[in-house]
Amino acid sequence: MASSKRKKKNLFTLLILCLSIIVLVGAYYLVSNHNDKKAAEEEETSAAEDAASDTSADIFTLDSDSLVKVSFSNQDWQATIVKSDDDTYYLEGDESFPLDQDKAQYVFDYIDGSATKTVTEAPENLADYGLADPQITATATDTDGGQYTIYIGDKTGSGIGYYAKVEGSDTIYVVPATLYTYYVYDQQDLILTEETPAIDSTLISFLGITSPEYGNLALMYTDNPSTAYAGLAINNWLITEPFDFEAEGDTDNITEMLTNYESFTLKSAVDYKEENLADYGLENPETYLYIQYKEAVTDDSDNTTYNDLSYTLYIGNTDEDGNYYVKQGDSSIVYLMAASNVETLLDVDAKSLVSTYINLINIKTLNQMQVSYEGASHTYEMLYETVTNDDGEEEVNDTGFIVDGVTLTDDSAFRSMYQVIIGAQIAGFLPEDAVIGTDPILSITYDRTSDEYTNVTIEYLPYDESYDAVSINGVARYYIDARDVAEMIAAIDGYTPE
Repeated sequence: MASSKRKKKNLFTLLILCLSIIVLVGAYYLVSNHNDKKAAEEEETSAAEDAASDTSADIFTLDSDSLVKVSFSNQDWQATIVKSDDDTYYLEGDESFPLDQDKAQYVFDYIDGSATKTVTEAPENLADYGLADPQITATATDTDGGQYTIYIGDKTGSGIGYYAKVEGSDTIYVVPATLYTYYVYDQQDLILTEETPAIDSTLISFLGITSPEYGNLALMYTDNPSTAYAGLAINNWLITEPFDFEAEGDTDNITEMLTNYESFTLKSAVDYKEENLADYGLENPETYLYIQYKEAVTDDSDNTTYNDLSYTLYIGNTDEDGNYYVKQGDSSIVYLMAASNVETLLDVDAKSLVSTYINLINIKTLNQMQVSYEGASHTYEMLYETVTNDDGEEEVNDTGFIVDGVTLTDDSAFRSMYQVIIGAQIAGFLPEDAVIGTDPILSITYDRTSDEYTNVTIEYLPYDESYDAVSINGVARYYIDARDVAEMIAAIDGYTPE
């Protein structure tokens, strides 16, 4: 009895194993058949896209030089570009449109009737190629009135081109991606991006900024540094705004800052109609940048001349992304400029551009210098003679010094003391509510030979524990480290005429 049960159990196990094998074989067959079918479909599709042995095809015979106009429509815009007799282009219906001539040329050149391959001559469904509702329709018209229309659909699976067909035929082609690129232009894409100047910052002679947000600034280069009381050809820049006085500029700091104005980066154009300027805050803009500069021009003989030029950039409102609307000079074309670029152009700290040397006065412009401090006073007189140099030009040389009535036999110690005085630098601008003393700690008066600033008096007045105020001709604008004033007094007090 047990043996009979064991036989039945073994038979049942064997049956289960046989069924399992049948299922596995069937599954393998189904998977294998599916993969073979998929591979066959992919091979068929690839073969269709690479139909024939040719790698290119002529959609239609077209000479782009014979075209007189090209019309195109895409999902965003439709336009017709016309070619004039002088080979320039304009937008049909709006000849005032500032059409980018290079892009217009592309529109004409790339509708040349060429395809990279033929996919199929009998498509079952145009929608499979995005051609039931094409992304782009472009029509070229030639001098004989002939018209050629191409439709562009989806991107190919390989991503190297787009499916296309022409009017009057169902044959599907693959055309280069560049053909698609030049027909998805919208109006803003075709607005001419005007040139911006390439400025040599060393040839800038004036920089003006007017801005309610960032403040005003006016820098002027002068060949006559005597307009600043220093009388030295070290700093040739004057700062006339935002201060209520002419401040001598620091040449190094200004030279570095002016490199920000060598080029200007415009983003996309957004409009071109003058009547729309108010929409961008550019009808009567309150913020603008003005530059005067020279452009070097070298002829074939290596002779260089300089043209006087100017550039104005107007800044308006911002768009939703924070970019600024801008326009150049008298142009009505509106562009976008990145906020970071606008900030670089307009956010200038005028105080950081002021020369910090307050006693830097050319010794050759002095008749006399009077010094008083801590109850002591000294008078230093300069002696000069006019001589003719090797070039036959007259020049003035200092020949000696008189200190408190004593003519010096050796002026080296005096010159060292003078270097300490003219080396003093301000530390910053006094706040408007600064409270300063009235009795000078040190007073220096320069009687000069110059036509301007013939008398300059600089007084150092008590301010706080660390700084003294600096008054120039009765006006206190700056403060200086009190230790620097003490150093000047020590140098003056320790000097003995020889």
